[in-house]
Amino acid sequence: MKGKKHIGHTEKIDNVTLWNQMIHNKSIVIGFAILVIFALIAIFAPVIAPHPYDQTHTSVALSGPSKEFWFGTDEYGRCILSRMIYGTRITLPYSILALAVTIALGVPVGLIAGYFKKLDNPLMRLMDILMSFPGILLAIVIVATLGTGLFNVTIAVGIGTMPAYARLIRGLVLSLKEQPFVEASVAAGAKSSRIIIKHILPNCVPTIIVYSMLEMAWILMSISTLSFLGIGAQPPTPEWGALVSGGKNYILSAPHIASFPVLFIFSAVTGFNLLGDGLRDVLDPRM
Repeated sequence: MKGKKHIGHTEKIDNVTLWNQMIHNKSIVIGFAILVIFALIAIFAPVIAPHPYDQTHTSVALSGPSKEFWFGTDEYGRCILSRMIYGTRITLPYSILALAVTIALGVPVGLIAGYFKKLDNPLMRLMDILMSFPGILLAIVIVATLGTGLFNVTIAVGIGTMPAYARLIRGLVLSLKEQPFVEASVAAGAKSSRIIIKHILPNCVPTIIVYSMLEMAWILMSISTLSFLGIGAQPPTPEWGALVSGGKNYILSAPHIASFPVLFIFSAVTGFNLLGDGLRDVLDPRM
């Protein structure tokens, strides 16, 4: 009993130490604050937005920032600020969905390839084939197969990011397989599925969290880029990349149409990068 109490006390101390490191890490605090702001904007969009995102004011089309329209209006006289605020409800959730697709596909592939030697080579060769294409190009190919649309773009970006996860997790599994606690489980006759789920996967979670935050920046930019190219969100959906695309024809006469959505994208990407960098320092210094 004394041994168990000692272990629990040690774990409690470690958790407290970890929490203290996180709240004193400037990158985590700033990145988390930025993302919380965006989350609040998405939740309270109907309250914050000064106008309906699809309401037109033709008399003030292409006008610059003013007291009524803080970020100006687009070619149809729609409030850019309102469209950006409502766009938070689209770009961020779909980016999270793409990340979920990536994890759901990449992590199991990495676990299986790393643990089962016979499946390692064929799975990794498949990942090599996918990684031979630039991520955005692979996503475009997948969208061309599935069809245009924001949901298909989300699936495509998730699949395009998946090989990197698979290779990362596979490398971790190869290392963890050599650890005494895994070898002891094998010697005790534990099933492979139990060893993977109970022993190996939990030790991969910190790396998955860190890598996910860093990859979210790329995923968000990819979804916005594909919408900018016209194969993602379709008008009048106020997705950030689509908003930038709508302003590209007026970049000289009305630069505010594209500039402010770019600022939102930049801020969100910065938030994810800062949070990812801070978590990497705290949770997985080896990365």
